[in-house]
This record gives sequence, structure tokens and C-alpha cells, in this order.
Amino acid sequence: MAGFFRSRRSVWGRPARDLEVRYEGECLDDLLHENHGVSSVVLRPAAGREHLEIERVRRVNKGWLGEWEATVPPGSSASVPTWEEFPRLMDRKQAGGEALSMMVVVDGEIAGLVSVGAVERGAMHLGVLGYWIAEANAGKGITSLAVASTIDLVLGELDLHRIEINVRPENEPSLGLARKLKLREEGYKPRYMHINGRWADHVGFAVDQEDLKQMPGGSLVEQRVRRRGKY
Repeated sequence: MAGFFRSRRSVWGRPARDLEVRYEGECLDDLLHENHGVSSVVLRPAAGREHLEIERVRRVNKGWLGEWEATVPPGSSASVPTWEEFPRLMDRKQAGGEALSMMVVVDGEIAGLVSVGAVERGAMHLGVLGYWIAEANAGKGITSLAVASTIDLVLGELDLHRIEINVRPENEPSLGLARKLKLREEGYKPRYMHINGRWADHVGFAVDQEDLKQMPGGSLVEQRVRRRGKY
């Protein structure tokens, strides 16, 4: 991680360092699966060229992730930013509270991403959460810890009221993650999103501030600790 460019811009109106979440040492035994072999898990907003490094890790894991990745439909007018434009675009969106990219750093190496996009303010105050983890770190409980931590942050501190997660019905690990986190299952969405080159069905899940307040300690992570990480 040394040598990465760290932008000093704010994220959602706050210093980026204030949004960092760190888990180290023995506490990970209560949060991850047995024999996880991990010393530290850090989540923090990506900045500057870190966005490109995350993309590099994602591309290395394309064989693992490609089946579930969002794609742009043929004939769409949506523009794709260039490699040079992408970091500045993401930093602007994060500064304005339009998006959040929480990089997952495991033992000092980028291992995944939890992102919040499609943010709506006004009467809605909601966002849509997505996530991925590198193949080498799958199956350890890191993904569900990262998702729980990000939801706690966004609903508890960043003032969104509702988070939605949409999962392909064939993606059994992600379905299991959403259900074990006790997210509310809201129904089946036919042809909801363009995934891996075609319109794909999804199962919708959601959680809001009221749900969070009813959980142990008002936190998905605290709920996880009390269940000793059996996810």
C-alpha cells in the first residue's frame, strides 16, 4: 500500500480518514470464519489513483467475478469515463455524497470493494449497495463483515435512510450473505439489471435506519459479534 496517492478531499462532507474502519488482532476471531488466517481488515474510502488500483485487482479476478458484473446494454447512450478521468470522477462523486467506494484492505493489500451508488436525496434518502471480493479472500467472512460495516456507516453516520442490495438468484453465496445479515427480502425483480451481457433477474433486499435500531447494539457488526461470526 505504500506509495499510493491519497487524496485529501472530503467524502460526504467529512474528512476521509474519519470514515476508516479497522479490525485487527483477536477481534477478527469473533468476526470471521475459523482458520481465517487474517491479521487485519481495513475499510476506507478510496481516493485518487487508488480507484485505478482497485480496478486492476478486479480485472485480475475477472474469471472469478465476470459472471456477476454489471454491463452496459448495447445501444446505450451512457458514456464510460477514460482511465484518466475515472479517479477524478469518483472523487467528485464521493465529495458530493453521490457515491461511496469503500476499499477492502486485507493484511495491507487491496482485496475488494463495497460501493454505494444510485444515491437519492429529497424524500427518498436511499442508496444501492454492491460489493466484490478477490477470489483469494473469499469464504473467510470478510465480505459480509465489509458489507455490514458499510451499512452501519451509511445508515448510522452518513444519514441515508435506506440501503438496497440486489442479488442474482443464481448467486447463492450473496443470497446467503443478505439473509444471514437479516436484511429484509422484498421480492423478485425480473430483468432488473444488465449483467454479463444480458438482462438478468434479481432478488431485492433492503435495510433502513429503523431496522438497524432494532438490532443488537443498533449495528449489523454488533449483531455479527454476538453470533460470533457464524456467517
